[in-house]
Amino acid sequence: MDIDLVEIYGEKMAGQLSLALGDGAVETITRCEIERLLQVPGLGRKKALAIIRKAYEYTHGEAFDNILTGNAEATYDKLITLLQSYLVTEGAKNKLHVYFPVKDKDTIITRQDYFENATCMYKKLESNYQELKILLKHISRIKNVAVKKYRDYVVLTDSEESMAQLKNPYCDVLFMSSPDEAKYAHNSYPFVIYVRGPDSNLAEYGDQYADRSIDIEEFDPSSIVPDAAVNKFLQNEETIKAIERFLWIIGEEESFLKEILGLIDQYKSKDAIKDKKITPDEFIELLKTKEKELNKKLSDTIQERGIGIKANDLLQLVSSLGASEDPVEALKRSLPEEFGNVYQSLVKKVTEEVYGLSGMDISSLFPQDFTYPVVLDSEKIYDMRSELEASDFKSQYKLKKEIASYSKKWGDIDRLFFDVSEYDFMLGIGRFINENCCTRPSFVNNGISFINSSNPFIKNPVPISYKLGVTTHHMATEDRITLLTGANSGGKTTLLETVLVCQILTQMGFFVPAESMQTTIYEKIRYLAKAKSQNAGAFEATISSLVPIAIEGGKRLILIDELESITEPGSAACIIATLINILQGNEDAFAIIVTHLGDEIDKLCNVRVDGIGANGLDDDLNLIVDRQPAFGTIGKSTPELIVEKLYRKSEGETKRVYGEMLKKLKETQQG
Repeated sequence: MDIDLVEIYGEKMAGQLSLALGDGAVETITRCEIERLLQVPGLGRKKALAIIRKAYEYTHGEAFDNILTGNAEATYDKLITLLQSYLVTEGAKNKLHVYFPVKDKDTIITRQDYFENATCMYKKLESNYQELKILLKHISRIKNVAVKKYRDYVVLTDSEESMAQLKNPYCDVLFMSSPDEAKYAHNSYPFVIYVRGPDSNLAEYGDQYADRSIDIEEFDPSSIVPDAAVNKFLQNEETIKAIERFLWIIGEEESFLKEILGLIDQYKSKDAIKDKKITPDEFIELLKTKEKELNKKLSDTIQERGIGIKANDLLQLVSSLGASEDPVEALKRSLPEEFGNVYQSLVKKVTEEVYGLSGMDISSLFPQDFTYPVVLDSEKIYDMRSELEASDFKSQYKLKKEIASYSKKWGDIDRLFFDVSEYDFMLGIGRFINENCCTRPSFVNNGISFINSSNPFIKNPVPISYKLGVTTHHMATEDRITLLTGANSGGKTTLLETVLVCQILTQMGFFVPAESMQTTIYEKIRYLAKAKSQNAGAFEATISSLVPIAIEGGKRLILIDELESITEPGSAACIIATLINILQGNEDAFAIIVTHLGDEIDKLCNVRVDGIGANGLDDDLNLIVDRQPAFGTIGKSTPELIVEKLYRKSEGETKRVYGEMLKKLKETQQG
């Protein structure tokens, strides 16, 4: 059923949702994608849930009704916390909150079908689950990078009409009024972008000195300065890697993620230059090292070969120096030819070594003729460094542009983030279903029963079977109202909680921890936990809340734990018996009442009494209890066993007192 956002939420909220979510607003709401809703500015979880529930009301034609009353809501919250422990991402944990218990059978069945698929998915991927769980911990919302100016770039223009349009937060903008300013930009910035406008008249110089030339119509600062896009990919690399690996494992891989990661690896491993062999700083260090090596090798070679100047040649050299206008040149001309040969040979070797390491031809850095010590031309070194830097940056720019071209995929990556959160939800709930041996409950008109159900809040629970009303489980009578009696610490409250948890899970659309379960869809589920207060106010509040729910129409499940704790035992028996009579007269009511007053109540009304019995103490003085209730049998309380335990653990006068108590209890039971 299509929904009208304006009709449901009003123009203001509908506009806010449409602005933030675009064409996907309706789909986001109808699919209960709370994590997407939480991205809408100004929406918290409570408001997002209200939006989803309003859509539920609209599509189901009835007001949303919280079917949980009394302490049932606290149990639901406890259940949500337990289920969240099976999930990793915040998106998956938030999604749990949209699975509120409902009365609509079609909605419940649709959810059950979904969790059927979740169970199959988990079983298929169970062997990979631990790796998937680790990957999920590395996935977070896509982070945006702060806007900043990148000083390596400059936009150059000679168009006055275009200047205002060219101002941007990413790079400097220079106006070129002469060719010298184009040259200045070229010498001052690693990368120059020349932008032609309608009134440009120096385009030939802009094109000559720029690294890239474009028309004003092509100008897009976020495109021509790709660094911001690259930085965004770098900041989100961990998430992208985790998403890519996660999808690959589950068989839903996206090839463009691998392409992006390959470019990022290339950018990082080679400093973003595909064919670069050396950085500018490494180049300078290399030249310093080779200069020292050359001078040492030159000195050592001359000494090893015994190259020198004979006495007659030395006298002629001194004579020529005195007559020469340039003594240094005169000295070089007078040196034996072998000096020059050694020099040229060593320079050639160094030049080849540096070229092999850097790809740079440094032959022009050396004096043409022999000199010692050799000093490289510092001015030419600076020019070469600038050339290397320019080449370095231009190679980076090409790769950055390639990475930035994937910016159009951020919407897809964002979608994949939500998809992965959905997979986390399915896998986590699938694991809960698998580890707790859950099954899909079926529906009957007038009853609730389960076979071997376990309370998920308890470690190593004892499976229990129980029944109210009419189901195909033939373990007990078809009474809708029962008393549950028996031993202290025998598991009566745990059984109530098990019934409650299974029913809440069922109406959430989940599977239940039982071999089999059949149940009615209830319009109200009320749980009255054992009262902590015993004052008159507590008694009044409890009775006034119970009577209406006992007499109202509509299927209702009522679970009451030791109502007698808020008043005197004699009065409590009468009150509970009266309540039972009322409940038995309401065909829509199903109830389990836990009490220690089984004998007293049994004398006042006709009701099925089930009992949990204790059979003594084990060697460690722990109660031996049969947790499975015996249907139609009053379960005896265990005060005598508790006293016996204390008696056997004590000594002296204390032991004697406990002994007297134990004797009196046994006499009372025999009487």
